[in-house]
Amino acid sequence: MQRISFVSGLALDEREDKKIELIYQILLPQSSMDSNSTGIPQTIIVQSVGKNLLEAVSNVALKEDRIYSEHLKVFLIGENLAKHRNIKGLINHFIRDDEVRRSSYVILTKGKASMAIKMPVKKKIASEKIFDISRNEIYNGKILTPMRLGKASEYLQAKTSFLIQALRTNKGEIIYDGAGIIDAKKQRLKGFISPKDVQSIQWLKGETKGGVIPSKIDKKPLTYEILSLNSKVNPEIKDGRLSFNIFIKAKGKISEDWDPHENSFGKPYSHQVQEVIEKRMEKDMRHAMNTLQKKYKIDPIQLGSYVHNKYPNYWKNHKKNWDEIFSQTSINYFVQVKVTNFGTKGYQ
Repeated sequence: MQRISFVSGLALDEREDKKIELIYQILLPQSSMDSNSTGIPQTIIVQSVGKNLLEAVSNVALKEDRIYSEHLKVFLIGENLAKHRNIKGLINHFIRDDEVRRSSYVILTKGKASMAIKMPVKKKIASEKIFDISRNEIYNGKILTPMRLGKASEYLQAKTSFLIQALRTNKGEIIYDGAGIIDAKKQRLKGFISPKDVQSIQWLKGETKGGVIPSKIDKKPLTYEILSLNSKVNPEIKDGRLSFNIFIKAKGKISEDWDPHENSFGKPYSHQVQEVIEKRMEKDMRHAMNTLQKKYKIDPIQLGSYVHNKYPNYWKNHKKNWDEIFSQTSINYFVQVKVTNFGTKGYQ
């Protein structure tokens, strides 16, 4: 009876000779009698190389049992490969594989993907660690909502640019570090944005599930924690020129306040806090959008979809040069913050 190798994680890199390196993290079958003392599943790393992806995949059969991909959780793409190769082609090979789940997460790595998939971590195997951290956006707004393999394929088929979570390795740790911009027209990685910009974009799109905003009042540290947030994006055409009005409403609490003389129950102080946080959020969103509009000149957050829905005729006439229009479009921000809780000091 033929043995089957169960894959938990997969990484793709471009080597110096321009060949593609494929790395599988494979779970070893084991019983309760032979499991190791740490309780961590035993794994092996299987590597293969080819001039293209199909050759690299087929070469695995030369040295390993049949690969079973139904348990594949994370699909890592190294930075150089994402910049130089057609990402649609890389993804479509696995989309066509009936065993690969479309719900698997696609993640970019700064540097080599092999460094992350081979990283020794405590209590878990690397692919499971990467998968679990990727869903921590509920605890930290700087983590982008995970990108599933099926959704990435849909964006690429529609030639719609998008963002993908990015991570890096440092001194034995796997760290989520902003997001990569995928230019769907060129089918390649355009560049990266910072974790701070990711958080600001999450505000703009109303996709924040949590997060904190550090600031200061009278030079004293203050931290606002978001409990809920809603956004509304409203495109507007006036005198033939397009602009966006973005409305943000946030509710949260002051989780840290180093001002010993503040009066949490006083309306003047409450209003001062709200004004400071509103200005901070607007400043951060402007910075993030300036990065997309001026540095990269690309719309990976699909603001064009709002134009398509509200002004279908305008979109039909301008969708081919949308990135150019997006890079020159003015954006107005209207931020409303409410402090509902001053931590242990009281509620409003």
